[in-house]
Amino acid sequence: MISIFCNRVEFYSQNDEASFFDFVGRIDAVDSIAGMGDTIHLHVVDQPSEESLRDLLALFHRYRLPKMTQLSQFKNRKNQKWFTDTDAYWHKKVFPVKSKNA
Repeated sequence: MISIFCNRVEFYSQNDEASFFDFVGRIDAVDSIAGMGDTIHLHVVDQPSEESLRDLLALFHRYRLPKMTQLSQFKNRKNQKWFTDTDAYWHKKVFPVKSKNA
């Protein structure tokens, strides 16, 4: 199991918060959810399906969650072609270009 951290999720209403947890609850790869302080921990299976990975990407994007780079650890041979597509809306946030001076 891998922990994914959703830091400082901003909800605009009780229904917005309920929608977030409903969405997370419908992602097959999410085994459990826990909270600590201002961080929500999603416990995710080691190799999520394409559908689950796309849902995680959408969740992070929709709720403007920082640290989208966490999702890069799910790259594998099977999903590499679509997941690392440089034209995808998530690419720069999941696979940021590293500076040559870094």
